[in-house]
This record gives sequence, structure tokens and C-alpha cells, in this order.
Amino acid sequence: MKQKFYAAMFDFDGTLTERMPYSPVPESLKKILEDLSRTVPIALCTARPFKTACPKMEKVFGDKFKNMGWVLITENGCAGYEFDKHQDKWIEFYRVKWPEQSIGKKALGEKIYENMRKYIGDYETAFQLNESSIIFQPHYENASIEEIAKRCDILEAGIKKILRGFKRDSLLKVINSKLGIIIIPKIADKDRGIEEFGKYLFRKYGKKFGSKYREIIVVGDQPAKNGNDEMFLKGRIGTPFTVGEILTSKYPLGVYKGKKRLTGPAATEYLLKSVKFC
Repeated sequence: MKQKFYAAMFDFDGTLTERMPYSPVPESLKKILEDLSRTVPIALCTARPFKTACPKMEKVFGDKFKNMGWVLITENGCAGYEFDKHQDKWIEFYRVKWPEQSIGKKALGEKIYENMRKYIGDYETAFQLNESSIIFQPHYENASIEEIAKRCDILEAGIKKILRGFKRDSLLKVINSKLGIIIIPKIADKDRGIEEFGKYLFRKYGKKFGSKYREIIVVGDQPAKNGNDEMFLKGRIGTPFTVGEILTSKYPLGVYKGKKRLTGPAATEYLLKSVKFC
């Protein structure tokens, strides 16, 4: 590929790990990411809120994570954080606010939670009201990845039905990662995260990008419609690669070793060894 990249941005589940609950990042991929972070800026984009995303990354990479220079894009593109070494703490550098005056977040979340048993039975489901999002996560224990995805699909349909009962429902979007459901402001998604990452790099390092930020390589695994990475990998912004589902559209690009298409963290690792960074 002729395109050279100035920065890299990754989804987490299914991209740095296998698409299974609690799947680890392979040691070989961790080493590549640590080495790459010394050369180019890296961002992680996740549906998790900062309060769980940061501890997760510290668990994966250890105490050194905060000094690796990574940016965290959380709540599926709603907010971005950098670690300030002088203040020794994480600083939020952008935030897309929930449209509280139009749709009360707590009222919506509680309405959905009250009806969850109707949709997916007596399964325990984690429920998070975050600053700019609502997350629902069906219980994983002893469930296959197919069963979890099925619960998420049913829950997604139920949530959308409830949301239609609110007058300004068009201000929100429901995203199904097949591991959980996140509701966010419509103007916030992972493609917004790519753009904000590019703006951050210009402010902090003077890095200049083209209008579509093609110099940022973007790697995820769920580009299908309503998927967790639909907007992340759509190609509106950044140069997107999928290590999961493949589409017939121009973007995202697949990862191939010869004629064989690679998936999961093995594909991410191969891709990072194959492209050029500067």
C-alpha cells in the first residue's frame, strides 16, 4: 500500500483481542503496539466509559500504559482523554454532551431497564449511566458468543421500540456490538473520534492531515450496518481496515496474506508489520 500513516487508531474487542468476553491481547501484539507507540501517536476507541476503559488498559499493558502516550477515545466517540505527565493525571480534551433537555438520560435508562426482562428473560444485565451514554451488557457467564449476540439483538430491538416513544428520539443512536448495547448522541460516534484525534494531534504536535485524515490508519472488526464500528470503518474519515466482517463496499479494506484473508488480532499484527508509518 502506497499510503503512509502518521497515526494509528484501534477498536479493542475483536481487534486487539479475539471476539470473546475476557479474551486477552496476545503478547506479540502488545509488543508491536508498545514499539509503535514510540514512533507514532496511537489512540484506542472503545464503547467503555473512561472509568472502566483506563483500568482495562492498565491491566493489559501494566503501569507503563499511562506513559505510552496513548489517547483514549471513550463511550464510542463521545469523549477523548490524554495523560498529562506534568499533572500526573488523565485530562479530557473533548466531550459530546448528551441532549438532556430533549431526552432525560436517567428516565430513558430506567424505562429500558424496567422492560429488559420482557425482552431477554431473567438474565442479569449490567446497566451503566455514563456522562454521554447508556450501556447495557447481558451477563456472559456460561454463554456462547452466539447466545450473547442473540440476547443483544433482541435487546437492541426492544430499546429502539422504547426510544421511539420519546419525541426527540432522532437525537440518539443505538449501537449493537454483539457484546452489549450503547446509546449515544447521534452526532457522536467513532468517526467523530477519528476527527477529534486528528485535531488533537495538530494542536499538540502540529501534525497536518488531509481533509479526510487518510493518514490515520483505523482498525476495527464490525463494519456492518448498526455495528459497533459502522462509522469507524465507513471510510468517511481515516483509512479503515477490518479484521472482522468484510463488506462489498470500497471501505473498509481487508487484511490479506497472499490470497488468504486474516481476522482478529493476528490480522491486526500482520497489518502493522505490513504498512508504512512515518
